[in-house]
Amino acid sequence: MTKTDYLAKRESLKNEAQSLIDSGNVEKANEKMEEIKALDKKFEDEAVAQANLSALGGVSFAGLKNYGEGAKTEGLKTNADSASDDDIYNSLEYRKAFQNYFVKGEAIPARFRNLDQTTTSTDTVLVPTYVSDKIYEKMEKIGQIYSRVTKVNIPGNLRIAVANLIPEAKWVEEGEGSDRQKYSDDYVDFTGHTVEVKLSFSLFVSATTLEKFESQFVDMISRALVKGIEQKIVAGTGVGTPTGIVPTETTKIVNVARTGSIGLDTIKKTEKLITAAMDSSNPVYLMSKSSFEEYMDIKDDANRPIASIPIGENGQTLPMIRGREVVYSDGYISDYADSVQEDTTFGVTVSLADYILNEIVKLTIFRYRDNDKNQDVIKGIALVDGKLARTDSLVKIVKKSS
Repeated sequence: MTKTDYLAKRESLKNEAQSLIDSGNVEKANEKMEEIKALDKKFEDEAVAQANLSALGGVSFAGLKNYGEGAKTEGLKTNADSASDDDIYNSLEYRKAFQNYFVKGEAIPARFRNLDQTTTSTDTVLVPTYVSDKIYEKMEKIGQIYSRVTKVNIPGNLRIAVANLIPEAKWVEEGEGSDRQKYSDDYVDFTGHTVEVKLSFSLFVSATTLEKFESQFVDMISRALVKGIEQKIVAGTGVGTPTGIVPTETTKIVNVARTGSIGLDTIKKTEKLITAAMDSSNPVYLMSKSSFEEYMDIKDDANRPIASIPIGENGQTLPMIRGREVVYSDGYISDYADSVQEDTTFGVTVSLADYILNEIVKLTIFRYRDNDKNQDVIKGIALVDGKLARTDSLVKIVKKSS
């Protein structure tokens, strides 16, 4: 349904409802108002679906030779990824047009519109290359989890050998070549899931200069994207989202008994499950700040504190448990509690580099009208998938319910 059709239908239903109210038929008027709500919902759903489809259309799959192990993925890019000198989306003119689109509601000039995109009732625009780069640069800076995972750009619906994603070095004799690494059943399957960010147009009205607008846009989008992606890296179910670390199965589990509490024995059992070989990949603890506080009073056999919070070179605190870094994951993982209704994972150790985040399509922006709130909404969407490619560094710390 086009926006013109939607507005005409909505206006017609409003007039019918008003006529019914004027004639005293309130019951029928209420039915018409329900029809208006249903129409609004349908229009918004279609707008979202069209935007997701437009995002999928932004990927170029040039260079993909075959499926399965050894699939070639060179040449993959999105329209917004190009940073060459002739990249029109990296020009100052386009950056200003992008600002005017949001601040003033001015249409993007025709010469900048995606040539592969047909006209729809939803306004979809590419983020300027410069702005897109800044968003992902900032995500690397502020994302304590996002910055450490391995990021790739591989088409969805492919099975890729883990060895192609996380290769290992191998010593060879002089004159010999290193065999291509193969794993009999070590594969990662990627699909594509939508992560979205919604912002009100009104947030950018005061951004009168290009510098201020881009700074504000980058800050808001990057923070929202990092929070959304990191939550799924840790806790995603794999159904409509990436598969998170916590839901990933492992045989390495340290249990805290129902009547027990976190103690020195908990830490020793956890560390015993992390071999020296695994240590080379720098596994860290993921837990909430509240759970970390439970470790603060624990002392080792020499009466020394097990947990500490030294200050790093940049002035930030670096929580540690027995010299191993703790990455706070508040909101992504359950807090430790003395009593739980079901077995609860409140902490894990994992090498975050073993988590593969597939950024299939980076950020695409569109706008639509939220009629319930009577405001224009900016929506950014990206297609991503992810899962832990290797689980040997994954240790779960679980509070038992029985």
